[in-house]
Amino acid sequence: MPADRYRPAAGSLHPETSDLIRRIAILVLLTAIAGGPTAPAAELPSMGEPVDQVLSPRQEAEIGRELMAQARRALDLNRDPEIAAYIDSIGRRLATHSDSTPVNGYTFFVVRNASINAFAGPGGYIGVHSGLITEAETEAQMAGVIAHEIAHVSQRHIARSFARSQRDSYATLAAILAGLVIGSQNPQAGQAAITGGIAAGQQRRINYTRSNEYEADRIGIALLARAGYDPVGMTEFFETLMRSAGAGGSQVPEFLRTHPLSQNRIAEAASRADALQRHDQRRDTLSFQLMKARMQAQFSDQPGRLHDRWRQRDPAEDDDRAAAQQYGLAVLELRLDQHERARERLDELHAAAPDNLHYGLALARSLQSGGDAEAALATWEDTRALHPDGYPVVATGHDLLLGNEQADRAVELVTDYLRGDGPMEPEAWRLLAEAADAADRPGRSHEALGEYYVRVDRLEQALTQLELALERAESGSTEHTRLTTRVEQVRELRRERLASNPLGG
Repeated sequence: MPADRYRPAAGSLHPETSDLIRRIAILVLLTAIAGGPTAPAAELPSMGEPVDQVLSPRQEAEIGRELMAQARRALDLNRDPEIAAYIDSIGRRLATHSDSTPVNGYTFFVVRNASINAFAGPGGYIGVHSGLITEAETEAQMAGVIAHEIAHVSQRHIARSFARSQRDSYATLAAILAGLVIGSQNPQAGQAAITGGIAAGQQRRINYTRSNEYEADRIGIALLARAGYDPVGMTEFFETLMRSAGAGGSQVPEFLRTHPLSQNRIAEAASRADALQRHDQRRDTLSFQLMKARMQAQFSDQPGRLHDRWRQRDPAEDDDRAAAQQYGLAVLELRLDQHERARERLDELHAAAPDNLHYGLALARSLQSGGDAEAALATWEDTRALHPDGYPVVATGHDLLLGNEQADRAVELVTDYLRGDGPMEPEAWRLLAEAADAADRPGRSHEALGEYYVRVDRLEQALTQLELALERAESGSTEHTRLTTRVEQVRELRRERLASNPLGG
């Protein structure tokens, strides 16, 4: 089965939503040309009308879900399991202390983009640009930005914007979705269009008004403190952004364009943070420094040049940063097929901290790349024993087992993960499809791929895969009955999604 089967297809839209989005795109163009229609007064929210009557939490969640479904297909999103799990863990740690949770919970993801930015989408979808993470000096600084975005969601600033001007807000959302249409046809243009639509269009349209920004600062700082972080991290990063903008403002970070800062706002945030400081709050972690180095190493377009530059750096005085330097070099060396050099660095790191997840997984991969499959699997098993529930361990084990022609074990590994408690990474279903195909179980492969498409809101593709799985099931068997039921469930879900779409008219 072609490997492309396991990757989200580019250049196509949900058949059930593409016509809707294109109609919206045309409406946006007509509105721009004509200067915008005048909505009847009865369609505008009255003064003091509760925001839920204009945009309910469930409607907001549906808009966010659709937006995320399209973003998955057009934005250059991070696919590295370790980076994804790390950012998700920080987001969930903060969100646990929020007073409000969106209908579908929070989704945290990383956009591979060097600009310094983060954004909150409708319904709790929070994106962080890789440039923001690499620019932050400490975990508290990065967490401060995420906490700020969580506050925008928990206070429903997006919905409030809709309530202030329903016509204009829907036009703004339409412009974002129109950008997603462009992205589905031209990924390069889509990256700019969607990032601009979500971050610049949506958030600049909200403008996050002065009151929104002050409120997000106040609540975000409190979230940081309750989650055990030094709340000064938020104001430290704000100050870094202001400095990076320069005196003339010619290099203004994107975050400042969508979240305007002032010295008064920074001073007020600093005062709040100082009042909440305690001696036992965390500022930084080894995990942050490792993932920051990993992100730079994995996302670099010129790994050889970056490796040469990093090798010439002076050793960091801080132990965590010194370890991250060695780890980052090892990740680059794995990319450059310098397996022996990577293994030597990782051997030393792993010996000093054998319980570290990232060292164990990288060492296993280096051993596999160097041809020592038995040692690779043994190292992975040791790491798995210490971290039994993490998706990064499952993803690494899947790759190692398939590389050693143990497809049945890979199927068992991923299936066990998917049977666990708690939130599951959608990519695990794609891995299961790949493992089942390698194990010559085409029906199971089609079914798993169908479940993957369900979870990334590509219901038409999901039905195609589930129907292929149903065709392979023996008529009258338990499997056939189960798949028949599942196909009907997904068809009904598709009907519900179309009916509940707040843009459906």
